[in-house]
Amino acid sequence: MTWNLRGHDGPDVAAVADVVRASGADVVALQEVQRHQARSIARRVGAASLGWGFKHWPAPIPAEGLAIMGLTRPIRVRTRPLSFPFRLWSWRRRIFQLATIRPEGRRGPALALANTHFSPFDADDLRVREARALLRAVKSNRWPAVVVGDLNDDPDAPSIARFRDAGFRDTWAEANPDGDGGATNWHGWKRGTTKRPNRRLDYVLVPAAADVGGDGAPPRG
Repeated sequence: MTWNLRGHDGPDVAAVADVVRASGADVVALQEVQRHQARSIARRVGAASLGWGFKHWPAPIPAEGLAIMGLTRPIRVRTRPLSFPFRLWSWRRRIFQLATIRPEGRRGPALALANTHFSPFDADDLRVREARALLRAVKSNRWPAVVVGDLNDDPDAPSIARFRDAGFRDTWAEANPDGDGGATNWHGWKRGTTKRPNRRLDYVLVPAAADVGGDGAPPRG
């Protein structure tokens, strides 16, 4: 499960925990989440592990970052910079998390999971560079990887094409060939809007040999 929580807007963590619990997910990847929010959600759902990574600190607002929760088993998580690594106070700083998910009993092959949130707005070239950097990190890992997160681009964008060229498959597109595109975001989003989402920026990308089940869609909102 992947979800951009927009932590600076003060999401209802109890409601988020209810959605996470009801999803039946084994692993949850969060973007734009503050550390105390991630801890509260993990505690409420009884997660086996939580790995929170610092992105930037827009003081006096609490620092935001990424989080990966292992709901059914502990997961080892590392956080690395992706772009603007030394701008610790800037929202432009981008990071990614790389986790290793091992089967129960810790025997047999493992699966890597990359969680990230690419640069927004008109930074097309920057998102392409971020995609390339993330792919390099994923390819250097010994295990096949799943890439999830808010990639801030439409499915036909150049940055998403980099993942297709590398053999990754878009789970939503495959599970819903005749669907509505899996829109999860809005152009000009406003709090309390009653309009339906009209674009998709969130992804679950899997390697070529993976089986796709369910709809592959993150929560809308």
